[in-house]
Amino acid sequence: MIISYGDWSSSFLEHYFPRLPEDIQNCIYELSTGNDLLNLYTRFRNAAVHSSLSSYYSQEILFIPWGSSSSFSRRMDNNKRMLPIIRNNDDVIQFINEFPKVIPNRLHIHCNNYGFSSMQDILDMYGDRIYQIKELEITLAGYILLTPNKFNYLLSFPNLTTLQLYSTRWEKRLVKNSIPINHPTLRKLEFSQFVYGVGNDNVDYYIDWSGFEFPQNLQELSLTGIANISTITIPETTTHLHFNCAKIGDIVSCKSMLENVTELSLRWCRLQVIDLDVLPAGLRILDLSYNRIGRIVGNYKSALPEDLHTLKLNMCTLDDVVLDHINENIGWPSQLTRLEISSNNFSKIDILEKLPETLKTLWLSRNHLKWDEGEVLFTFPHLTELCLHRCGICDLQNFQFPSSLKNLTLCFNEIENISSYQGWNNLVNLHTLSLCRFSRQNLNGWIVLPNLRELHLAYTENDQLNNKFGVSSENYNLQIITSGCRYCNRNT
Repeated sequence: MIISYGDWSSSFLEHYFPRLPEDIQNCIYELSTGNDLLNLYTRFRNAAVHSSLSSYYSQEILFIPWGSSSSFSRRMDNNKRMLPIIRNNDDVIQFINEFPKVIPNRLHIHCNNYGFSSMQDILDMYGDRIYQIKELEITLAGYILLTPNKFNYLLSFPNLTTLQLYSTRWEKRLVKNSIPINHPTLRKLEFSQFVYGVGNDNVDYYIDWSGFEFPQNLQELSLTGIANISTITIPETTTHLHFNCAKIGDIVSCKSMLENVTELSLRWCRLQVIDLDVLPAGLRILDLSYNRIGRIVGNYKSALPEDLHTLKLNMCTLDDVVLDHINENIGWPSQLTRLEISSNNFSKIDILEKLPETLKTLWLSRNHLKWDEGEVLFTFPHLTELCLHRCGICDLQNFQFPSSLKNLTLCFNEIENISSYQGWNNLVNLHTLSLCRFSRQNLNGWIVLPNLRELHLAYTENDQLNNKFGVSSENYNLQIITSGCRYCNRNT
């Protein structure tokens, strides 16, 4: 952004830009690079623009120091795309020097591989400014060796609220530290590792957390590779609990620590039974994916928590019998809006059709569906996202997708002719359609939906697509994505 006084851009910034609503100004900033914004701040001396930029940066900022890989940076862009993002130490130093009065309310620092020393340089160099920030969030990932000294260094910042450690290497003496973490503001602590050989008894993978004392004000705790759940003491303030790849086996062993929990994740924990009587009454989010669950038990009055709005049971070896038991005997919570039951053994549509009408998101991928001729499918009135990835679907004629649908995934199915489906005109709100791994002739004669913004067609060339559609995607506000969608390489 090269500012030349007297041109139209200068006139726009001087007279019209300050009159725009703040959210519109922020949208313009989000579409600009960090260098563009610094250039604007230094080259265009306008009090209103300076005030607007300072306000924008005073909300929250994401720093990605030297040493962080480009793929990691892109992932952070996707997760934090609404934040101002400043990369590498030179840009950080330039930013801090050019915006001396800006103290953001929240600062996110994400580094991986060899970025720890670069991050430490910035923290040490501008410690006086860093200490004034209300909320400091730090994420480490990759090949970083986390020693007790490094861990204590991070905890030395009194405004640290979130510490996430993804697949970092830890010295064993770190988790055997018997000194309590007396941190005044730390609310979220996450120890996560990449999982290799899940299900074996690799003693180097499973960790004894019995000697680790967590902050007494901790609200969110995530641990991976727990050797013995009974030896862990959880603060009473903890409401979000994630135990993944742990030797649990029975959810009853967690009962004493679940009383105040509203979000619970027990993935890859060898669970075989869901005991409804153990689940806390205030639970809102429950994820038990990747367990071999064969039964759901409880007394005759037992039910899923009434406030539960998200339930994830992906890859749990569940079948139609279990699902029918929930439908007929247990019942569904009245607040349930998101249900993920991909990669199970469901097939009977008449049982699936009894799922609650409150659902807005339904993941049903990797279940081979069967239905009778003339049976009407998927009429949930409030559904906005439906994933039917690898469901053995050959024809859409029996499907009655609701007009509320915004995101539809039909990847890896054998539908012979997409254009023959008569219900496309009803999908007036459809924003994203994923048809990855469809052959191009299946799209012959298909009409592009008016509000469609993303069409996923992996491994298909754009010029051939335009010929098959009979129209160019350039005539629509449509992005054709040929690198696949987020479901293509997932197990669920």
